[in-house]
Parts: sequence; structure tokens; C-alpha cells
Amino acid sequence: MEMRLPATVDQLPVLYLVDWLQSTSNTGRVSDIKKKDWMLEDLPICQLERLLGMEKYVAYIFERFWLYVEIYIPSCEEVSTIECMGLSRDGPLFTCIEQLLARMKFYDEIPDSKVLDVYMRLHAKYGTFIHKAVGKEAGNATQV
Repeated sequence: MEMRLPATVDQLPVLYLVDWLQSTSNTGRVSDIKKKDWMLEDLPICQLERLLGMEKYVAYIFERFWLYVEIYIPSCEEVSTIECMGLSRDGPLFTCIEQLLARMKFYDEIPDSKVLDVYMRLHAKYGTFIHKAVGKEAGNATQV
């Protein structure tokens, strides 16, 4: 059986997964995949696991990023990193980032909104969603 992965999948996470599979088969125990503690290495592993339907083995890594994105304002570099990792535009990290930024923009909680405005102009797809989400947030605020 031959399997082709999307071109956005880097070779390093594949090799990391193969090493993990070999160690799992040697020990007879299935353990979670160890995190690398670096977004540029961990997110491609999460992406690969998601493509292969093996998310449960990296759930704690993904949840760590989810909580980070949900609580803190991700930098433009971090948002770009998530984008460059080939994670789906409809994926949960993108949605979480967009909702956080929309909420913060609506409530005027963004420390330097000029930086966000420039970023949204450079990345129009986020800007469009965030503007729609700000409108939705305004609707939610009037219902309270």
C-alpha cells in the first residue's frame, strides 16, 4: 500500500513518527509522542498526526498550543508559523486565533492595534474573517 502525503508535510515529522512507531513496537507499549517544546517542530508533528488520524497521541501537545492561543495574543510571527505549518484554515487553531483577535478588537483590548491592522492588510483572509467575527461579537454583546 502506497500513501502520499501533501507537499506541505515536512520530512522531519515523518522521520520522528517512524522512530516513535519503531520504539512503540519494540517496547510493546503505546505512549504519547514526546513534545519538542518548539512550535516549529511540534506543530508539523501535530499536522502529520491529524492527517493520519492519530491525533490522540499528540493531543496534549495540541492542547498546549490551543491554551496558549486562547489565553495570550499570538504574535504575528506565531500566526505566520501556524499558517506556514500547513495547518488547515478551518482548523481549530486558526479559529481560536481569529475569535480571540475579534473579541479583543471589539473590546479594544489589543495593545497595539496598528500592528494587527497592518497584519490583517497583509493577510486579507484573516482580516475578512476577523471583521465578520467582530460584527458577530457586537451582535452577542447587544443580546446580553
